[in-house]
Amino acid sequence: MIMEAVNVTYGYPGTTSPALYELSLSIPEGKKIALLGHNGCGKSTFFLQSIGIIQPEQGKIKWKGNPLSYKTKELKVLRQNVGLVFQDPEQQLILGTPMDDISYGLRNARVPEDEIKKRTEKILCQLGLMDLANIPLHQLSLGQKKRVSLAGVMVLEPKLLLLDEPTAYLDRMSEKQLLEELDRINHLGTTVLMATHDMNVAYEWSDWVIVMDQGKCIMEGTPVDVFSRGKEIEEIGLETPYLYQIWQALPATLKKGEVPPRTVSAFKEWVGDMQIV
Repeated sequence: MIMEAVNVTYGYPGTTSPALYELSLSIPEGKKIALLGHNGCGKSTFFLQSIGIIQPEQGKIKWKGNPLSYKTKELKVLRQNVGLVFQDPEQQLILGTPMDDISYGLRNARVPEDEIKKRTEKILCQLGLMDLANIPLHQLSLGQKKRVSLAGVMVLEPKLLLLDEPTAYLDRMSEKQLLEELDRINHLGTTVLMATHDMNVAYEWSDWVIVMDQGKCIMEGTPVDVFSRGKEIEEIGLETPYLYQIWQALPATLKKGEVPPRTVSAFKEWVGDMQIV
């Protein structure tokens, strides 16, 4: 496991209910993970715990088996290995252009200027932002700003990438481009953990699913394992993915114990095979 929460409890000052309560969960290394749960269930608080911005009142956050140290030097190293992309890119973008903003983190880490130029241009190309490199940020679309935020984190080459609702408010094309980029990032060796309210994205995209409710982890498993517990999912006010609902509605004699398809193309292929039979 690349990161773990072990019995973590944390409450914000002035509140009566803890944001996290005896939270225990594990993030498997090398996977694409979807973190699900309602607003207020503790997802964002867990992210802040993961990069050491706030500390547990009880319990521990572990990075590669070792409890986090909150000393300045160790936190600096942690934040080069664990990158967080906020839901609202305006909270993350601080300079005038994509080129300036993306290079800022490297410059703050005292990377040599020639290396900064090389790595910044590389990530701009990878995310299709080179033509926008010197365009004022306020002129970019929301989807473009989200890609700049992602680039600003990925240029530091983290081992674990945390994303808070990255597909929120994106049109379908922008969402598709972002998910394809996350696939590429994961293929190159980065563990990707995405908090999302979109059950359909979680079902199709992820290798592993974590469900939180009231500050606790209540389910962990593969997408099929988790969403097969449909009654429990619905009891906490979430929905099962549309494709899984369709699959469940089919007669058992048609499915013959097969693993449910997780993409529309896989479902169409299955239907085609059924027609041949």
